[in-house]
Amino acid sequence: MDYGDILMKRYKGKMLDYSEAFFAFSQEQLEEGMAKIGVTDKSLIVAGPINGLCGTNDGINKFMYSYKNEEENFKKLVKENCTPQQVYNFEFNNYECGYIWDDTEAYNATIYVFGKEIVDAQVKRRCNQ
Repeated sequence: MDYGDILMKRYKGKMLDYSEAFFAFSQEQLEEGMAKIGVTDKSLIVAGPINGLCGTNDGINKFMYSYKNEEENFKKLVKENCTPQQVYNFEFNNYECGYIWDDTEAYNATIYVFGKEIVDAQVKRRCNQ
């Protein structure tokens, strides 16, 4: 899995545990969500602390745990699958650093995942800083 795939997973909410939770803003969405998680008894469905979040008590707890830990899970997944240089190169292009010859945003995004010490030791920056 490359860095772009991990980002898409993150941005599409695929790092969150939806096994027994869903979002519903209408009766139709509530019924669809209940069917998706296999619950037929409405008394088992509770509202979560986020607007529209519904599910079983256990499902809400799992979702909130994954939500709170999403950033750490994201960093862990990136570190397991990517090098700091790969992340920097992706972000350099993503932030279009070459047009303005300033890689600060790419550099900072890479530091966010790996930390400054590792990035400074392992990343060959494209811009003169």
